[in-house]
Amino acid sequence: MKKGILAVLVATLVVVSACSTDEGAPILYGENVAAFYGIDAQTCPAPLTVETTEELRSLLEGMVWGEENVALLPSQASISTEVTVSGRLELSITELTIPTLQSCEVGCREPRFEGEDLAGVSFITEPGGEGATTLVLENTTVRFQPVFVRSMANPGYSVRVLGPCSESCAEPTQSLCPTDHLCYERGAEYCVRCAKWEPQVCVCHGLEGILEDGVSCRFATSIDTWAAQACSAGVCDGQ
Repeated sequence: MKKGILAVLVATLVVVSACSTDEGAPILYGENVAAFYGIDAQTCPAPLTVETTEELRSLLEGMVWGEENVALLPSQASISTEVTVSGRLELSITELTIPTLQSCEVGCREPRFEGEDLAGVSFITEPGGEGATTLVLENTTVRFQPVFVRSMANPGYSVRVLGPCSESCAEPTQSLCPTDHLCYERGAEYCVRCAKWEPQVCVCHGLEGILEDGVSCRFATSIDTWAAQACSAGVCDGQ
């Protein structure tokens, strides 16, 4: 077992001792999911005002392009501070200088903008295109996440447009992550994306808490390799 996983298990045992009083009782998150994982709240920085397309382009090109696996693996992609736009700005993806990774020299889709349905945000897709190549912002506040999505079927670069820092989640099955101020599904997604715990542990986390021993589980060991086992003491390594 990896050293990182052992460290997570130690943290899990601390949580178990703090949250469970009856031996063998289910380990639940409780009302504060972030506290269960030991995540401290962070204040969302003050918004940055952008007035020109050139300022927007410089902002995006100055960010670190992270990588994200389509499998349940931790994202390395950074998120910008809130960006407030007064008026109307239009930016084409072709105006951005995008880094070239060795893994994307051949077989990658064209770069694109993508994101949620947000007020003041429009995505323009060329006829026959597979993704938005032009972003229009009008009197809105958003955040950005430039990322290389590593996928066997459709890898490529995306500039994600996210909403401003959230204070609550609309979906009852989601909880707010206090570090990036995004909402994640409770369980494996929150465990990996917010808490940054290892997938071998996170796949044994469900909607309400740690899954019982014997529940079947599987986790990605690489982009195209999965290990199928069973949960044992909160870790996917039982036989």
